[in-house]
Amino acid sequence: MSEQAFVVSAFPIPAPHTRAFPLSSFTKHERVRPRKQPLRTTVERRLRTELTSSNASSVSVTSATLTKTGEGQVAPPRDGTREALELLYESAKAEENAGRVCNALRMYESLVKLNANNGRVWVRYVKLLERDGQYGRVTDVLKRALRYNPRNAILWQTWADFEKNNSNFVTARRLFRKAHEANPRLPSLYHSWGSMEYREGRTEVAKRLYQQGLRMCPTATRLYHSLGVLHDKKGNSKAARITLTQGLKLEPDNPYLHHALGVLEYRAGRVAAARECFTRALRVDPRHTLSWLSFAQLEEYEGNSDMARKYYSRGISVEGRTAVQLWQAWARMEEKAGDTHKALRLYQQAVSVYPNDAMLYCSWGKLVESRGDIELARSLFRKGIQADPSKAYLWQSLALLEQRQLDEDSARALFEKGLEVSRGKETAALLHAWAVLEWEKGNVEQARELFRKAVAVDRSCSWLWLWFGRFELANGNLSVARHYISRSINLDPADGSPWRAWAELERGVGDEERARFMFRRAAQLESSRELFEMDPESPLRRPWRKL
Repeated sequence: MSEQAFVVSAFPIPAPHTRAFPLSSFTKHERVRPRKQPLRTTVERRLRTELTSSNASSVSVTSATLTKTGEGQVAPPRDGTREALELLYESAKAEENAGRVCNALRMYESLVKLNANNGRVWVRYVKLLERDGQYGRVTDVLKRALRYNPRNAILWQTWADFEKNNSNFVTARRLFRKAHEANPRLPSLYHSWGSMEYREGRTEVAKRLYQQGLRMCPTATRLYHSLGVLHDKKGNSKAARITLTQGLKLEPDNPYLHHALGVLEYRAGRVAAARECFTRALRVDPRHTLSWLSFAQLEEYEGNSDMARKYYSRGISVEGRTAVQLWQAWARMEEKAGDTHKALRLYQQAVSVYPNDAMLYCSWGKLVESRGDIELARSLFRKGIQADPSKAYLWQSLALLEQRQLDEDSARALFEKGLEVSRGKETAALLHAWAVLEWEKGNVEQARELFRKAVAVDRSCSWLWLWFGRFELANGNLSVARHYISRSINLDPADGSPWRAWAELERGVGDEERARFMFRRAAQLESSRELFEMDPESPLRRPWRKL
Protein backbone atom coordinates (compact mmCIF):
# COMPACT_ATOMS: atom_id res chain seq x y z
CA MET A 1 0.00 0.00 0.00
CA SER A 2 1.38 3.45 -0.88
CA GLU A 3 2.11 5.99 1.85
CA GLN A 4 -0.71 8.27 0.73
CA ALA A 5 -3.18 5.41 0.50
CA PHE A 6 -2.25 4.21 3.98
CA VAL A 7 -2.55 7.66 5.48
CA VAL A 8 -6.00 8.15 4.02
CA SER A 9 -7.24 4.72 5.04
CA ALA A 10 -5.82 4.92 8.56
CA PHE A 11 -7.12 8.41 9.28
CA PRO A 12 -9.83 9.63 6.92
CA ILE A 13 -9.73 13.33 6.14
CA PRO A 14 -12.64 14.93 7.98
CA ALA A 15 -15.34 16.70 6.05
CA PRO A 16 -15.04 20.50 5.99
CA HIS A 17 -17.86 20.92 8.49
CA THR A 18 -16.25 18.46 10.95
CA ARG A 19 -12.70 19.71 11.20
CA ALA A 20 -10.49 17.44 13.27
CA PHE A 21 -8.52 20.24 14.89
CA PRO A 22 -8.59 23.71 13.37
CA LEU A 23 -5.84 26.19 14.13
CA SER A 24 -7.84 27.98 16.78
CA SER A 25 -8.78 24.80 18.64
CA PHE A 26 -5.40 24.47 20.37
CA THR A 27 -4.76 27.09 22.97
CA LYS A 28 -1.35 27.74 24.42
CA HIS A 29 -2.24 25.78 27.56
CA GLU A 30 -3.57 22.81 25.63
CA ARG A 31 -0.37 22.50 23.65
CA VAL A 32 1.89 22.47 26.68
CA ARG A 33 1.10 18.98 27.94
CA PRO A 34 -1.82 16.89 26.63
CA ARG A 35 -3.60 14.58 29.07
CA LYS A 36 -1.42 11.57 29.74
CA GLN A 37 -2.77 8.10 28.95
CA PRO A 38 -1.04 4.72 29.23
CA LEU A 39 -1.43 4.04 25.50
CA ARG A 40 -0.01 7.45 24.51
CA THR A 41 3.00 6.90 26.79
CA THR A 42 3.65 3.52 25.15
CA VAL A 43 3.31 4.97 21.64
CA GLU A 44 5.67 7.86 22.40
CA ARG A 45 8.27 5.54 23.97
CA ARG A 46 8.27 3.16 21.01
CA LEU A 47 8.20 6.02 18.54
CA ARG A 48 11.24 7.72 20.06
CA THR A 49 13.12 4.42 19.99
CA GLU A 50 12.41 3.95 16.28
CA LEU A 51 13.20 7.55 15.31
CA THR A 52 16.51 7.65 17.17
CA SER A 53 17.76 4.31 15.86
CA SER A 54 20.68 4.25 13.46
CA ASN A 55 18.52 3.82 10.38
CA ALA A 56 15.89 6.40 11.39
CA SER A 57 16.61 8.58 8.37
CA SER A 58 15.58 5.79 6.01
CA VAL A 59 12.30 5.01 7.74
CA SER A 60 9.26 6.42 6.01
CA VAL A 61 6.92 8.73 7.86
CA THR A 62 4.09 6.27 8.19
CA SER A 63 6.22 3.28 9.11
CA ALA A 64 7.97 5.33 11.78
CA THR A 65 4.85 6.79 13.27
CA LEU A 66 1.49 5.40 12.20
CA THR A 67 2.45 1.90 10.98
CA LYS A 68 0.09 -0.92 10.22
CA THR A 69 -0.47 -3.17 13.21
CA GLY A 70 1.56 -6.31 13.70
CA GLU A 71 4.09 -7.95 15.97
CA GLY A 72 6.47 -5.37 17.40
CA GLN A 73 4.65 -2.50 15.64
CA VAL A 74 2.56 0.35 16.98
CA ALA A 75 -1.16 0.65 16.39
CA PRO A 76 -2.80 4.08 16.01
CA PRO A 77 -3.90 5.61 19.33
CA ARG A 78 -7.40 4.53 20.26
CA ASP A 79 -8.50 8.07 21.10
CA GLY A 80 -8.85 8.83 17.40
CA THR A 81 -7.67 11.31 14.85
CA ARG A 82 -6.90 14.31 17.02
CA GLU A 83 -4.43 12.53 19.27
CA ALA A 84 -2.81 10.69 16.38
CA LEU A 85 -2.24 13.91 14.46
CA GLU A 86 -0.94 15.68 17.54
CA LEU A 87 1.50 12.82 18.12
CA LEU A 88 2.66 12.97 14.50
CA TYR A 89 3.10 16.74 14.80
CA GLU A 90 5.25 16.36 17.93
CA SER A 91 7.26 13.66 16.18
CA ALA A 92 7.84 15.92 13.18
CA LYS A 93 9.11 18.67 15.48
CA ALA A 94 11.43 16.16 17.17
CA GLU A 95 12.83 15.13 13.79
CA GLU A 96 13.28 18.77 12.83
CA ASN A 97 15.09 19.59 16.07
CA ALA A 98 17.32 16.55 15.58
CA GLY A 99 18.33 17.82 12.16
CA ARG A 100 16.56 15.07 10.19
CA VAL A 101 15.02 17.52 7.78
CA CYS A 102 13.78 15.07 5.15
CA ASN A 103 11.88 13.03 7.72
CA ALA A 104 10.34 16.15 9.23
CA LEU A 105 9.27 17.49 5.84
CA ARG A 106 7.60 14.19 4.94
CA MET A 107 5.75 14.23 8.24
CA TYR A 108 4.54 17.81 7.77
CA GLU A 109 3.36 16.92 4.25
CA SER A 110 1.38 13.98 5.66
CA LEU A 111 -0.13 16.23 8.31
CA VAL A 112 -1.36 18.87 5.87
CA LYS A 113 -2.84 16.16 3.67
CA LEU A 114 -4.71 14.80 6.67
CA ASN A 115 -5.98 18.19 7.79
CA ALA A 116 -5.45 21.17 5.50
CA ASN A 117 -7.05 23.55 8.00
CA ASN A 118 -4.28 23.46 10.60
CA GLY A 119 -2.42 26.72 10.04
CA ARG A 120 0.15 25.94 12.71
CA VAL A 121 1.44 22.94 10.72
CA TRP A 122 1.56 24.89 7.46
CA VAL A 123 3.65 27.63 9.10
CA ARG A 124 6.08 25.12 10.60
CA TYR A 125 6.34 23.34 7.23
CA VAL A 126 7.11 26.58 5.39
CA LYS A 127 9.66 27.77 7.95
CA LEU A 128 11.57 24.49 7.69
CA LEU A 129 11.59 24.67 3.89
CA GLU A 130 12.95 28.21 4.09
CA ARG A 131 15.67 27.27 6.57
CA ASP A 132 16.63 24.33 4.36
CA GLY A 133 17.06 26.66 1.38
CA GLN A 134 14.15 25.19 -0.61
CA TYR A 135 12.89 28.62 -1.58
CA GLY A 136 11.12 27.44 -4.72
CA ARG A 137 8.86 25.16 -2.71
CA VAL A 138 7.99 27.80 -0.12
CA THR A 139 5.59 29.77 -2.31
CA ASP A 140 3.99 26.58 -3.68
CA VAL A 141 3.26 25.34 -0.16
CA LEU A 142 1.96 28.75 0.93
CA LYS A 143 -0.39 28.92 -2.05
CA ARG A 144 -1.75 25.50 -1.12
CA ALA A 145 -2.16 26.57 2.51
CA LEU A 146 -4.07 29.72 1.60
CA ARG A 147 -6.29 27.87 -0.83
CA TYR A 148 -7.64 26.01 2.22
CA ASN A 149 -7.28 28.90 4.69
CA PRO A 150 -7.89 32.18 2.83
CA ARG A 151 -8.79 34.05 6.05
CA ASN A 152 -5.72 32.96 8.03
CA ALA A 153 -3.80 36.18 8.64
CA ILE A 154 -0.76 34.39 10.04
CA LEU A 155 -0.31 32.47 6.77
CA TRP A 156 -0.55 35.70 4.77
CA GLN A 157 2.02 37.29 7.08
CA THR A 158 4.31 34.25 6.76
CA TRP A 159 4.28 34.70 2.99
CA ALA A 160 4.86 38.46 3.35
CA ASP A 161 7.81 37.81 5.67
CA PHE A 162 9.30 35.39 3.14
CA GLU A 163 9.09 37.99 0.36
CA LYS A 164 10.47 40.65 2.70
CA ASN A 165 13.47 38.46 3.52
CA ASN A 166 14.11 38.13 -0.21
CA SER A 167 13.90 41.91 -0.74
CA ASN A 168 10.66 41.63 -2.75
CA PHE A 169 9.17 44.60 -0.92
CA VAL A 170 6.36 45.44 -3.35
CA THR A 171 5.05 41.89 -3.13
CA ALA A 172 5.54 41.87 0.64
CA ARG A 173 3.44 45.03 1.04
CA ARG A 174 0.62 43.50 -1.01
CA LEU A 175 0.69 40.38 1.19
CA PHE A 176 0.81 42.39 4.40
CA ARG A 177 -2.36 44.16 3.21
CA LYS A 178 -3.97 40.74 2.67
CA ALA A 179 -3.03 39.78 6.23
CA HIS A 180 -4.53 43.05 7.47
CA GLU A 181 -7.78 42.32 5.63
CA ALA A 182 -7.91 38.87 7.23
CA ASN A 183 -7.22 40.07 10.78
CA PRO A 184 -6.55 43.75 11.55
CA ARG A 185 -5.96 42.88 15.21
CA LEU A 186 -2.84 40.76 14.67
CA PRO A 187 0.02 42.55 16.52
CA SER A 188 2.83 40.70 14.73
CA LEU A 189 1.52 42.02 11.41
CA TYR A 190 2.15 45.66 12.36
CA HIS A 191 5.51 44.81 13.91
CA SER A 192 6.83 42.92 10.89
CA TRP A 193 5.43 45.34 8.31
CA GLY A 194 6.63 48.37 10.26
CA SER A 195 10.09 46.87 10.67
CA MET A 196 10.34 46.37 6.91
CA GLU A 197 9.42 49.98 6.24
CA TYR A 198 11.85 51.13 8.93
CA ARG A 199 14.72 49.22 7.33
CA GLU A 200 13.75 50.62 3.94
CA GLY A 201 14.20 54.13 5.29
CA ARG A 202 10.46 54.89 5.35
CA THR A 203 10.43 55.81 9.01
CA GLU A 204 7.21 57.82 8.91
CA VAL A 205 5.37 54.88 7.36
CA ALA A 206 6.86 52.58 10.00
CA LYS A 207 5.79 54.95 12.77
CA ARG A 208 2.23 55.10 11.44
CA LEU A 209 2.08 51.29 11.28
CA TYR A 210 3.32 50.91 14.87
CA GLN A 211 0.82 53.54 16.05
CA GLN A 212 -2.02 51.94 14.13
CA GLY A 213 -1.06 48.58 15.63
CA LEU A 214 -1.22 50.04 19.13
CA ARG A 215 -4.66 51.49 18.45
CA MET A 216 -5.86 48.05 17.35
CA CYS A 217 -3.82 46.10 19.92
CA PRO A 218 -3.27 48.46 22.89
CA THR A 219 -1.58 45.79 25.04
CA ALA A 220 1.02 44.70 22.44
CA THR A 221 4.24 45.54 24.29
CA ARG A 222 6.38 44.50 21.33
CA LEU A 223 4.90 47.42 19.39
CA TYR A 224 5.69 49.78 22.27
CA HIS A 225 9.28 48.54 22.08
CA SER A 226 9.56 49.03 18.30
CA LEU A 227 7.95 52.48 18.39
CA GLY A 228 10.15 53.54 21.32
CA VAL A 229 13.32 52.41 19.53
CA LEU A 230 12.21 54.23 16.38
CA HIS A 231 11.65 57.46 18.32
CA ASP A 232 15.08 57.07 19.92
CA LYS A 233 16.81 56.46 16.59
CA LYS A 234 15.16 59.60 15.18
CA GLY A 235 16.44 61.67 18.11
CA ASN A 236 13.09 62.11 19.84
CA SER A 237 14.20 60.92 23.27
CA LYS A 238 11.17 62.38 25.07
CA ALA A 239 8.67 60.44 22.93
CA ALA A 240 10.87 57.34 23.19
CA ARG A 241 10.92 57.49 27.00
CA ILE A 242 7.14 57.98 27.19
CA THR A 243 6.47 55.08 24.81
CA LEU A 244 8.83 52.65 26.55
CA THR A 245 7.47 53.61 29.98
CA GLN A 246 3.92 52.96 28.77
CA GLY A 247 5.00 49.51 27.65
CA LEU A 248 6.61 48.79 31.02
CA LYS A 249 3.39 49.74 32.83
CA LEU A 250 1.67 47.00 30.87
CA GLU A 251 4.48 44.47 31.25
CA PRO A 252 6.95 45.36 34.03
CA ASP A 253 8.93 42.15 33.49
CA ASN A 254 9.68 42.73 29.79
CA PRO A 255 13.50 42.68 29.45
CA TYR A 256 13.45 44.19 25.95
CA LEU A 257 11.70 47.31 27.22
CA HIS A 258 14.13 47.69 30.14
CA HIS A 259 17.02 47.21 27.72
CA ALA A 260 15.71 49.77 25.22
CA LEU A 261 15.26 52.27 28.06
CA GLY A 262 18.85 51.59 29.11
CA VAL A 263 20.07 52.34 25.58
CA LEU A 264 18.07 55.58 25.66
CA GLU A 265 19.62 56.60 28.97
CA TYR A 266 23.12 55.86 27.73
CA ARG A 267 22.58 57.92 24.59
CA ALA A 268 21.51 60.78 26.87
CA GLY A 269 24.76 60.47 28.83
CA ARG A 270 23.09 59.07 31.94
CA VAL A 271 25.44 56.15 32.49
CA ALA A 272 24.25 55.28 36.02
CA ALA A 273 20.61 55.20 34.87
CA ALA A 274 21.58 52.99 31.92
CA ARG A 275 23.29 50.55 34.29
CA GLU A 276 20.14 50.42 36.42
CA CYS A 277 17.99 49.62 33.37
CA PHE A 278 20.30 46.81 32.22
CA THR A 279 20.38 45.45 35.77
CA ARG A 280 16.56 45.38 35.88
CA ALA A 281 16.43 43.66 32.49
CA LEU A 282 18.78 40.92 33.71
CA ARG A 283 16.94 40.62 37.02
CA VAL A 284 13.69 39.77 35.22
CA ASP A 285 15.46 37.56 32.65
CA PRO A 286 19.04 36.41 33.39
CA ARG A 287 19.10 34.74 29.95
CA HIS A 288 18.57 38.02 28.09
CA THR A 289 21.81 38.01 26.11
CA LEU A 290 21.14 41.38 24.50
CA SER A 291 21.32 43.03 27.91
CA TRP A 292 24.52 41.18 28.79
CA LEU A 293 25.99 42.39 25.50
CA SER A 294 24.93 46.01 25.99
CA PHE A 295 26.05 46.02 29.64
CA ALA A 296 29.46 44.66 28.62
CA GLN A 297 29.76 47.19 25.79
CA LEU A 298 28.82 50.03 28.13
CA GLU A 299 31.62 49.09 30.51
CA GLU A 300 34.00 48.58 27.57
CA TYR A 301 33.32 52.06 26.20
CA GLU A 302 33.55 53.54 29.69
CA GLY A 303 37.04 52.04 30.02
CA ASN A 304 36.11 49.39 32.59
CA SER A 305 37.62 46.41 30.77
CA ASP A 306 37.51 44.03 33.75
CA MET A 307 33.79 44.66 34.29
CA ALA A 308 33.19 44.23 30.56
CA ARG A 309 34.97 40.86 30.68
CA LYS A 310 32.82 39.86 33.64
CA TYR A 311 29.60 40.59 31.75
CA TYR A 312 30.83 38.96 28.54
CA SER A 313 31.77 35.87 30.56
CA ARG A 314 28.38 35.68 32.22
CA GLY A 315 26.55 36.27 28.95
CA ILE A 316 28.31 33.46 27.05
CA SER A 317 27.20 31.00 29.73
CA VAL A 318 23.64 31.35 28.43
CA GLU A 319 22.70 28.42 26.23
CA GLY A 320 21.29 29.02 22.77
CA ARG A 321 22.07 30.79 19.54
CA THR A 322 21.67 34.30 20.92
CA ALA A 323 24.90 34.14 22.95
CA VAL A 324 27.13 33.84 19.89
CA GLN A 325 27.49 37.59 19.42
CA LEU A 326 28.88 37.93 22.93
CA TRP A 327 31.80 35.68 21.98
CA GLN A 328 32.51 37.78 18.93
CA ALA A 329 32.22 41.11 20.78
CA TRP A 330 34.52 39.88 23.55
CA ALA A 331 37.12 38.69 21.02
CA ARG A 332 36.99 42.04 19.26
CA MET A 333 37.50 43.87 22.56
CA GLU A 334 40.62 41.82 23.26
CA GLU A 335 41.83 42.40 19.71
CA LYS A 336 41.42 46.17 20.09
CA ALA A 337 43.23 45.99 23.43
CA GLY A 338 46.18 44.36 21.65
CA ASP A 339 45.77 40.87 23.13
CA THR A 340 45.36 38.97 19.87
CA HIS A 341 46.31 35.64 21.47
CA LYS A 342 43.34 35.90 23.82
CA ALA A 343 41.10 36.97 20.92
CA LEU A 344 42.19 33.90 18.94
CA ARG A 345 41.51 31.63 21.93
CA LEU A 346 38.03 33.11 22.27
CA TYR A 347 37.26 32.43 18.60
CA GLN A 348 38.49 28.84 19.01
CA GLN A 349 36.26 28.35 22.04
CA ALA A 350 33.30 30.00 20.32
CA VAL A 351 33.57 27.75 17.27
CA SER A 352 33.70 24.68 19.51
CA VAL A 353 30.36 25.80 21.00
CA TYR A 354 28.85 26.99 17.70
CA PRO A 355 30.54 24.90 14.98
CA ASN A 356 27.96 25.87 12.36
CA ASP A 357 28.06 29.63 12.86
CA ALA A 358 29.45 30.86 9.56
CA MET A 359 30.16 34.40 10.66
CA LEU A 360 32.34 33.31 13.56
CA TYR A 361 34.66 31.72 11.01
CA CYS A 362 34.55 35.00 9.11
CA SER A 363 35.61 37.15 12.07
CA TRP A 364 38.25 34.63 13.06
CA GLY A 365 39.56 34.52 9.49
CA LYS A 366 39.84 38.30 9.28
CA LEU A 367 41.86 38.41 12.49
CA VAL A 368 44.14 35.62 11.25
CA GLU A 369 44.60 37.39 7.91
CA SER A 370 45.60 40.60 9.69
CA ARG A 371 48.38 38.59 11.36
CA GLY A 372 49.68 37.42 7.98
CA ASP A 373 48.57 33.78 8.03
CA ILE A 374 46.91 33.78 4.62
CA GLU A 375 46.48 30.03 4.29
CA LEU A 376 44.73 29.66 7.63
CA ALA A 377 42.53 32.69 6.89
CA ARG A 378 41.58 31.21 3.52
CA SER A 379 40.76 27.90 5.23
CA LEU A 380 38.57 29.60 7.83
CA PHE A 381 36.64 31.59 5.22
CA ARG A 382 36.01 28.36 3.29
CA LYS A 383 34.81 26.62 6.46
CA GLY A 384 32.36 29.46 6.98
CA ILE A 385 31.12 29.15 3.41
CA GLN A 386 30.71 25.42 3.92
CA ALA A 387 28.67 26.08 7.07
CA ASP A 388 26.37 28.53 5.26
CA PRO A 389 26.98 29.28 1.56
CA SER A 390 24.24 31.93 1.57
CA LYS A 391 26.34 34.40 3.61
CA ALA A 392 27.43 37.00 1.09
CA TYR A 393 29.91 38.59 3.47
CA LEU A 394 31.97 35.39 3.61
CA TRP A 395 32.28 35.30 -0.18
CA GLN A 396 33.20 38.97 -0.08
CA SER A 397 35.88 38.42 2.59
CA LEU A 398 37.45 35.53 0.69
CA ALA A 399 37.33 37.48 -2.60
CA LEU A 400 39.01 40.49 -0.98
CA LEU A 401 41.70 38.22 0.45
CA GLU A 402 42.45 36.94 -3.06
CA GLN A 403 42.40 40.50 -4.36
CA ARG A 404 44.95 41.53 -1.75
CA GLN A 405 47.06 38.58 -2.90
CA LEU A 406 46.91 40.14 -6.40
CA ASP A 407 44.78 37.32 -7.79
CA GLU A 408 42.03 39.45 -9.36
CA ASP A 409 40.67 36.60 -11.51
CA SER A 410 40.04 34.42 -8.44
CA ALA A 411 38.47 37.41 -6.69
CA ARG A 412 36.09 38.02 -9.59
CA ALA A 413 35.14 34.33 -9.68
CA LEU A 414 34.35 34.42 -5.96
CA PHE A 415 32.29 37.60 -6.31
CA GLU A 416 30.32 35.97 -9.11
CA LYS A 417 29.79 32.71 -7.21
CA GLY A 418 28.74 34.60 -4.10
CA LEU A 419 26.09 36.46 -6.05
CA GLU A 420 24.75 33.15 -7.39
CA VAL A 421 24.21 31.54 -3.99
CA SER A 422 23.48 34.55 -1.77
CA ARG A 423 20.20 36.38 -1.47
CA GLY A 424 18.70 39.47 0.10
CA LYS A 425 20.30 42.79 0.94
CA GLU A 426 23.63 41.26 1.92
CA THR A 427 24.44 40.96 -1.79
CA ALA A 428 24.60 44.77 -2.02
CA ALA A 429 27.90 44.84 -0.10
CA LEU A 430 29.23 42.05 -2.32
CA LEU A 431 28.38 44.07 -5.43
CA HIS A 432 29.97 47.15 -3.87
CA ALA A 433 33.25 45.32 -3.17
CA TRP A 434 33.35 44.04 -6.74
CA ALA A 435 32.61 47.56 -8.05
CA VAL A 436 35.54 48.96 -6.05
CA LEU A 437 37.83 46.29 -7.54
CA GLU A 438 36.84 47.27 -11.08
CA TRP A 439 37.16 50.97 -10.20
CA GLU A 440 40.71 50.43 -8.96
CA LYS A 441 41.54 48.53 -12.16
CA GLY A 442 40.25 51.37 -14.34
CA ASN A 443 37.16 49.52 -15.61
CA VAL A 444 34.90 52.53 -15.12
CA GLU A 445 31.78 51.38 -16.96
CA GLN A 446 31.82 47.95 -15.36
CA ALA A 447 32.28 49.55 -11.94
CA ARG A 448 29.40 51.97 -12.56
CA GLU A 449 27.11 49.09 -13.54
CA LEU A 450 28.03 47.18 -10.38
CA PHE A 451 27.38 50.27 -8.22
CA ARG A 452 23.97 50.62 -9.91
CA LYS A 453 23.14 47.00 -9.13
CA ALA A 454 24.25 47.46 -5.53
CA VAL A 455 21.97 50.44 -4.84
CA ALA A 456 19.14 48.66 -6.67
CA VAL A 457 19.42 45.80 -4.16
CA ASP A 458 19.40 48.13 -1.15
CA ARG A 459 18.17 51.62 -2.00
CA SER A 460 17.97 52.59 1.67
CA CYS A 461 21.66 51.98 2.42
CA SER A 462 23.36 55.30 3.13
CA TRP A 463 26.98 54.21 2.70
CA LEU A 464 26.28 52.62 -0.72
CA TRP A 465 25.07 55.97 -2.08
CA LEU A 466 28.10 57.64 -0.48
CA TRP A 467 30.50 55.33 -2.29
CA PHE A 468 28.60 55.77 -5.56
CA GLY A 469 28.92 59.54 -5.07
CA ARG A 470 32.67 59.26 -4.43
CA PHE A 471 33.03 57.17 -7.58
CA GLU A 472 31.21 59.76 -9.72
CA LEU A 473 33.18 62.58 -8.10
CA ALA A 474 36.45 60.83 -8.98
CA ASN A 475 35.24 60.56 -12.55
CA GLY A 476 34.34 64.26 -12.81
CA ASN A 477 30.54 63.96 -12.62
CA LEU A 478 30.01 66.65 -9.96
CA SER A 479 26.24 67.07 -10.24
CA VAL A 480 25.65 63.32 -10.09
CA ALA A 481 28.06 63.04 -7.15
CA ARG A 482 26.20 65.80 -5.25
CA HIS A 483 22.92 64.02 -5.85
CA TYR A 484 24.20 60.66 -4.57
CA ILE A 485 25.91 62.18 -1.52
CA SER A 486 22.76 64.12 -0.62
CA ARG A 487 20.77 60.87 -0.85
CA SER A 488 23.25 59.33 1.59
CA ILE A 489 22.71 62.21 4.03
CA ASN A 490 18.92 61.98 3.74
CA LEU A 491 19.04 58.27 4.51
CA ASP A 492 21.32 58.66 7.54
CA PRO A 493 21.52 62.27 8.76
CA ALA A 494 23.53 61.24 11.83
CA ASP A 495 26.49 59.89 9.84
CA GLY A 496 29.33 62.39 9.42
CA SER A 497 31.01 60.60 6.46
CA PRO A 498 28.75 61.94 3.65
CA TRP A 499 28.95 65.47 5.09
CA ARG A 500 32.75 65.24 4.94
CA ALA A 501 32.63 63.90 1.37
CA TRP A 502 30.34 66.76 0.32
CA ALA A 503 32.64 69.27 2.03
CA GLU A 504 35.59 67.95 0.03
CA LEU A 505 33.52 68.23 -3.16
CA GLU A 506 32.64 71.89 -2.46
CA ARG A 507 36.22 72.73 -1.55
CA GLY A 508 37.32 71.15 -4.81
CA VAL A 509 35.08 73.51 -6.82
CA GLY A 510 36.17 76.56 -4.79
CA ASP A 511 33.16 77.06 -2.48
CA GLU A 512 35.17 77.35 0.73
CA GLU A 513 32.36 78.82 2.85
CA ARG A 514 30.02 75.94 2.09
CA ALA A 515 32.86 73.46 2.60
CA ARG A 516 33.65 74.85 6.07
CA PHE A 517 30.00 74.55 7.12
CA MET A 518 29.91 70.92 6.03
CA PHE A 519 33.22 70.08 7.70
CA ARG A 520 31.86 71.51 10.96
CA ARG A 521 28.71 69.45 10.63
CA ALA A 522 30.76 66.30 9.98
CA ALA A 523 32.92 66.97 13.03
CA GLN A 524 29.85 67.44 15.26
CA LEU A 525 28.37 64.14 14.13
CA GLU A 526 31.62 62.22 14.38
CA SER A 527 32.21 63.41 17.94
CA SER A 528 28.81 62.20 19.10
CA ARG A 529 28.41 58.69 20.38
CA GLU A 530 26.94 56.19 17.92
CA LEU A 531 26.63 53.19 20.20
CA PHE A 532 24.15 50.39 20.41
CA GLU A 533 22.86 50.65 16.84
CA MET A 534 19.82 48.40 16.87
CA ASP A 535 17.35 47.08 14.34
CA PRO A 536 13.90 46.94 16.00
CA GLU A 537 13.10 43.71 14.19
CA SER A 538 16.43 41.96 14.85
CA PRO A 539 18.17 43.57 17.82
CA LEU A 540 20.88 40.90 17.81
CA ARG A 541 21.67 41.23 14.10
CA ARG A 542 25.42 41.44 13.64
CA PRO A 543 26.56 44.45 11.59
CA TRP A 544 29.48 43.41 9.41
CA ARG A 545 30.23 46.70 7.67
CA LYS A 546 30.82 50.03 9.33
CA LEU A 547 32.34 52.89 7.37
